[in-house]
Amino acid sequence: MHPGGWTVVRTWTPEGYHRSYLARALALLAYMFSGFVAIMLFTRCDVLVAATPPVTVGMLGGLAARLKRVPLVYEIRDLWVQAAAELGIVRSRLLLGVVRAWERSLYRQAQVIVVNSPGFLPHLQTDGIESEKVVLVPNGVDTALFHPAADGSGIRRQHRLEGKFVAAYAGSLGLANDITTILRAADRLRGESDIRILLVGDGNRRRQAEDEARALGLTNVIFTGRVPKQVVAQYLCAADVGICTLMDTPVFRTVYPNKVFDTMACARPVVILVDGVIREVVEQARAGICVRPGDASGLADALLRLRSDPDGRRRMGEAGRRTVAERFDRWQSAKQMAALLGRVTARRRQRAAQGG
Repeated sequence: MHPGGWTVVRTWTPEGYHRSYLARALALLAYMFSGFVAIMLFTRCDVLVAATPPVTVGMLGGLAARLKRVPLVYEIRDLWVQAAAELGIVRSRLLLGVVRAWERSLYRQAQVIVVNSPGFLPHLQTDGIESEKVVLVPNGVDTALFHPAADGSGIRRQHRLEGKFVAAYAGSLGLANDITTILRAADRLRGESDIRILLVGDGNRRRQAEDEARALGLTNVIFTGRVPKQVVAQYLCAADVGICTLMDTPVFRTVYPNKVFDTMACARPVVILVDGVIREVVEQARAGICVRPGDASGLADALLRLRSDPDGRRRMGEAGRRTVAERFDRWQSAKQMAALLGRVTARRRQRAAQGG
């Protein structure tokens, strides 16, 4: 039992799931089995929340909610099926069709659908989901953990970054993240001896990215590997600016990437190479520079511009921090979610008392 009054039941999944799509698929199947056992044997609940991606978690949640006869709250954190199709991860039209049909059945089963980005709303409307059933609880950031006061001096010493202008990408190094564009920008900046780019994280494209950096002869890029979440804030505060890249596909125009909010919370300007709803947030907040997705030259130019404008960096960083504190604080989202679950639970108990 956690001191906060909730119990964590840890289920088994194989390690190394981030290394390949096959390993990830096996891990998802393992979690479906171990999670189902844990839910059915070790938990009692008034409502069941299934957060996706992956869609297999939604499948597990939907089945368990039916068997336990409790309402399902279906939380959509990414349009995973569409992303898999657009990126070519899943090419079978039959498989995609089956998964989409199951996804729509989960939409119908859910008493409430929670989305963390307004970009998902048109998708649900296309599937015929009434707006009254959908609640927006925006993605956000722990503004106490990701704070400008986080000490990045040790990171700068560790990576010999004293006196350097540092740009940091902190997140997954996968197919969707378009790390190649960052490396091509670094190639264009190789003559700027005071600029360094930190790639903080791991993923199934990390080895490929390292090979690409070696092939280009890049000495201005540092791969840190996976670091604990608590340390990511120190890396961001060690940097002068953050970077967010995603592949230029329609599905990524719908998302609120965590790394953008993390950077803003640390009062650092962010250069984003993503169109859509997150670009609107950054532009409205005046918290960074927006570059066309895949534009390595644009990214390099943006970093040069920010390097030469410390006052502009400070203004953008402060504006970003204010915006996340007011609109995207994770604790406010948690309170909103808790109130939602309270309402769902109260309705269930009321119906039970009425014999419904």
